[in-house]
Amino acid sequence: MRPFETEVELCQRYFEKTYDIDTVIGSSNTWNISPGVNSVISLNSTDFYNYGHTIMKVPKRAISSNITIFSPIGHSNTFFNNNTGANGSTPILYNIGQNAFRVYRSGLTANNGYHYHWSVRGHQGYWDSAGMYENENTAVI
Repeated sequence: MRPFETEVELCQRYFEKTYDIDTVIGSSNTWNISPGVNSVISLNSTDFYNYGHTIMKVPKRAISSNITIFSPIGHSNTFFNNNTGANGSTPILYNIGQNAFRVYRSGLTANNGYHYHWSVRGHQGYWDSAGMYENENTAVI
């Protein structure tokens, strides 16, 4: 039997999330801003200081267009603006590869902090009612 960490790393070739392993994606966890949540500061109205680079822990088996951004307060497809305490703009994803992707959005407020969780699916599958990701009736994570 392989160690748990090895199993998780192998699964992350197909699916990865920034939430804790036992937390269902989309859960509200505002006070758990780190280490899982990505944090970026807006440089101006369109760019982040780190240019929105988001690096995955493990290269995916295939380039995926199935990436979802979540506000730490539980809403999908939006950032959380730490300065206002509310959801911000809907992110635009680009430069998607097997190892990373970038986030972008126009209309940002300069020098505001934005936070987001994300999940990426590197192949076809689905979420079951318990929040487990499955493919062909075999749980992946």
